[in-house]
Amino acid sequence: LVPVEDEARRWSRTELRELVIARAGYCCDRCGTPLPGKQYSIQHRRARGAGGRRGNVLDTPANLILLCGSGTTGCHGLIECEERQRAGYDHGFAIRGEVQAPEEVPIFRHLTHWVIPSERDGVGLWLPADPIVPASA
Repeated sequence: LVPVEDEARRWSRTELRELVIARAGYCCDRCGTPLPGKQYSIQHRRARGAGGRRGNVLDTPANLILLCGSGTTGCHGLIECEERQRAGYDHGFAIRGEVQAPEEVPIFRHLTHWVIPSERDGVGLWLPADPIVPASA
């Protein structure tokens, strides 16, 4: 993977998909379920309609996670439903508009530990992080 010389690394869809799946170890980033042979989705933590432009903040390793299910099933469905506040925002699986930068918002991975999804030299990695303090706290 060769970076483009500009303000942000630009990724092809294939590069992003491979990085996100490999970084997740082919398991759901929320519940830890192994995904071979199961439906899964690569989810934008900051929704495509919530700010940023394609190829900038939206399509970066820090903004993408691997989830079991579709937009209506599994962990992906849970994050998209009315429980989005608890399941998504409070655990970092969803990010509020342009207020938060994906590379600064940790996720509660496998619901056991806090990390920030990232990459270095084209290889996905997890950076240890402090927990999110829920807005309701």
